[in-house]
Amino acid sequence: MCRENPYFSYVDIVVRRVYHFSERDEIMERDLSKLPAAAFDHPELDPAVGVDYCGSAEDFLFILKTYQESIEGRVAQIEADIEAGDLEALTLVVHSLKSSSRAIGAEAFVATAKALEEAGKQGDLEAVRRDAPALLDEYRKLGDIIKSILDSCP
Repeated sequence: MCRENPYFSYVDIVVRRVYHFSERDEIMERDLSKLPAAAFDHPELDPAVGVDYCGSAEDFLFILKTYQESIEGRVAQIEADIEAGDLEALTLVVHSLKSSSRAIGAEAFVATAKALEEAGKQGDLEAVRRDAPALLDEYRKLGDIIKSILDSCP
């Protein structure tokens, strides 16, 4: 039938996609309702992006917990890499941080991490040393936000 009438096949595909998105939106709404209210109190995090990226509210909360638990270790690693002038190692850590931040819906922080990653790739140690403290402050603040969200879970 596809070969006989491609127009109807195309319409069928569009209708199925619209239905699929509609169904996906319903699932997303149900999942978002499983999150604590505190998850929606902070513009630094977009829970809808996080749940969509992680697949479910439960997985999003698990990723938040893992993210929050890794902060001090990553901060120490970034500080050590800057102190040693090891831009290659720093760039890898910040790239990983950028990716995990995207998974939790921390888009503004992703942009900050991307800028530091680019400075590292360019070998600009001066820019890294100048911009890293702001990134680390923002990272710690994000950790505090996540902790408050996790603490509000039943």
